[in-house]
Amino acid sequence: MSRNATASWSGYCHQGKVGLLVALKKIKALNLQQLNNHSMELETQEDVKIANNNIVVEVHQVKAYKGSDRLSAYTSALKAFEDCIGGNYLHTVCEISNWGDMVTADNPKGVTRYLYSAGKTFCDLDDIDKEIIDEIAEVLVATGNLENSQNEDWCRSAFKEYLAVLDEKIRYEHRHKAQVDYEVKFSLDEILNLICEQPTRCKAVTFAIRQSIYNEYVQFVLALEEAGYPGMTAEQEDIVTKVIKHISHMDDIQLEDFLIKVFPASTVGKSLAQCVLTSDFYSPEAFVATFLNTLIHVDRQQLLLEDGIYPHYKVDLNYLLTAIHSNEQRKPAIAMFILKNRKLNAARYETDYIINETYDGSLEECAGRVVPTKGLFNPKEIKFISRQNAIDTLNQ
Repeated sequence: MSRNATASWSGYCHQGKVGLLVALKKIKALNLQQLNNHSMELETQEDVKIANNNIVVEVHQVKAYKGSDRLSAYTSALKAFEDCIGGNYLHTVCEISNWGDMVTADNPKGVTRYLYSAGKTFCDLDDIDKEIIDEIAEVLVATGNLENSQNEDWCRSAFKEYLAVLDEKIRYEHRHKAQVDYEVKFSLDEILNLICEQPTRCKAVTFAIRQSIYNEYVQFVLALEEAGYPGMTAEQEDIVTKVIKHISHMDDIQLEDFLIKVFPASTVGKSLAQCVLTSDFYSPEAFVATFLNTLIHVDRQQLLLEDGIYPHYKVDLNYLLTAIHSNEQRKPAIAMFILKNRKLNAARYETDYIINETYDGSLEECAGRVVPTKGLFNPKEIKFISRQNAIDTLNQ
């Protein structure tokens, strides 16, 4: 596994938070001056660095070792530390009980523990969000924006906006550059603008969905492993991981198109940008129970993502994989909404079966032969197929 966490589509999250925290503190230390000359960059020199033009003035190494409170857990990293002429810092999520026993050979670069506040030299994973929100409020006070500094919702939204922009930067680097050329960088002026301007809710919404998809996948696989699921081979897990990774890297337009296909009934006539709540486009429970459960249990066929967004299995017929998870009483309404979803025209034209949790049978019969809104294509007769029947069929 590469040391560069930005190559891992999830590994940047805690480091990205630390990067924001030290950037906010630097903005205050500079008294809001020369912010365009200063930048915060992830994963080029250690985990986070602050630079003044081309001169590195701070280097931060982030270690999220839970329960590792002994110096021995950190000495190899300290010995290999890529130091600068300015401040060189170690961030940990727990106290190091014997830091005072250190000898020069343990820490030849003179790295110091980062001071979060007076006497506090570590920050628990559960506490860093509050540290950042408090720091955002202090920066807003420094700008004279007293009203929003006292508005916790504003500060929290600004934090989410940063995470969304960070996510966007990471996905751009992954799509367009080789790993050795990744550059995930913010000017301090850019960070100040992110927290001072009205947050763009849509960015935070799409980031939250991507993050949830990944987190649900991780928890699902862990649960399967703890239960001793015999069919989860390393090869199958790799296939599933690639699908989830592909979803994670979609841009906002692709993600919306993908979610319309995965949640075809609830998204009819809607756009993600205009939704106050995301439940129409994404339900974590349904995504896990139906989409992921199918993806992990079908081991004879590989899920195809045609045009990057159309999730289906193709044998002799096309099986669209959805996250539809509803009871039998909702079947007519679900079928009707799917047939009325104009954004599904092309997918419906290609689809023979819609994999869902419960239903079997023809959509038109279920919906009382509703005539779909006229579109570019005349869809063929489509049938529901329940998840277990689809797994059995595709594994033959």
